[in-house]
Amino acid sequence: MTKTSPEPAISEKVAKLERKRIFAEEASKAMQEVADRTIAVRANMARLRELRLAREAAEPRVKIKAANAKRR
Repeated sequence: MTKTSPEPAISEKVAKLERKRIFAEEASKAMQEVADRTIAVRANMARLRELRLAREAAEPRVKIKAANAKRR
């Protein structure tokens, strides 16, 4: 009966731990990218909302009054 050296078992454990570490780093980076994209989308939505409200505020109210008069 031959004994196997403990080195392969240790190197397998080290490799497994390294894969777990790399996976954890990549998962963390992916979560950060998602959070960054979410922040960017919300900022863009707020900017577009401000532009829309400013445009609507600048539009004359005559259009609304004319539209209401046609309904009567």
